[in-house]
Amino acid sequence: FPERIPDNDKTEYPSMVFIGRLVNKKNPIALIKAFEQVLSKYPNAKLTIIGDGPLYNKIYDYINFIAINESVSLIGEKPHNEVLNILKKNWIYVQHSVTALNGDEEGFPTTILEAMSYGLPVVSTIHSGITEQIIDGDNGFLVQEYDFNSFASKIIDLLDSPDKIKDFGESG
Repeated sequence: FPERIPDNDKTEYPSMVFIGRLVNKKNPIALIKAFEQVLSKYPNAKLTIIGDGPLYNKIYDYINFIAINESVSLIGEKPHNEVLNILKKNWIYVQHSVTALNGDEEGFPTTILEAMSYGLPVVSTIHSGITEQIIDGDNGFLVQEYDFNSFASKIIDLLDSPDKIKDFGESG
């Protein structure tokens, strides 16, 4: 397991967080599929999903179906100050945004900026305004939409390199 990130405010275990509405353009199922792969290498890793929306029950059922409910916290909507407290305790911010089948897509997600302001590296997708925020290989990683295998690989790459987590976070 990676050594602890050198920040007393961070969790002692590898931790990721996503904040957003649980809708198709955020593709939370792909995020969970990627996280399932992360767990195969880092079984003590945790994912916190903050938000609500029409996919909440589907996500909840899927997490239980694949039996990773001990590793994923689906905590619903929270007040902004509580969200920021959770955000700063995590190691990595993750957001698997896509163009939904109905054409819905992101604009310029402010949660990514908030995550970077707390020194979190970001793993996300090459999508809309996200590419204006993330410099691939500098403050985070970008992968193609719907490619949850590469998404998992980038998270694992960060967890394998605590110094990279720190450097990317500082660059953000």
